[in-house]
Amino acid sequence: MKSSLLLTLIERFGNLLRNELRSNAVKLNIQPVQFDILLYLSRCNRYSDTPLAVAQYLGITKGTISQSIKLLEQRGFLEKLQDKKDKRIIHLALSPTARKLLETVALSTDLTELVDKQPGSDKLAQGLQALLHAYQQESGQQGFGVCRDCRYNTTVDKGFVCGLTKEALQPYEIQLICREYLPSASLNRF
Repeated sequence: MKSSLLLTLIERFGNLLRNELRSNAVKLNIQPVQFDILLYLSRCNRYSDTPLAVAQYLGITKGTISQSIKLLEQRGFLEKLQDKKDKRIIHLALSPTARKLLETVALSTDLTELVDKQPGSDKLAQGLQALLHAYQQESGQQGFGVCRDCRYNTTVDKGFVCGLTKEALQPYEIQLICREYLPSASLNRF
């Protein structure tokens, strides 16, 4: 019964957040999936800003992503950039217009403050993170997670390095979503 209540609460909370985000998409005069793409790209790192990563994160087809990216590009919300090292890879970058629009329709600041004020919110976040990881492993879903909590994130004298790519990371980058994410050993303490 307890797990049923937890899943019901997660589902309800997810629906409330989704409804707020969808109403924000309407304000921008774009489809919800297009808003989801912009929102994801505002939160992901340089290893995760490809059309394939967007499709995997959102769990939608490459065709839907391709059409949505084309429309967002036509409206001046994004641009495609060729990877400097591997010319076959295309990165998606938000335009300044898209970033400004996302700032105006972000989730309610009141919600962020409300979550932060809840007693035990840190412990709840850790528990949900462990649950998410377990579910992703069980269902074979792509990992995705915040870089700072990743097994590959290594602290060095001059900052941070991705242990997978061996590339230096800027401090802001460790706050972003990465598709190569593997939970650190500390997440397995539950």
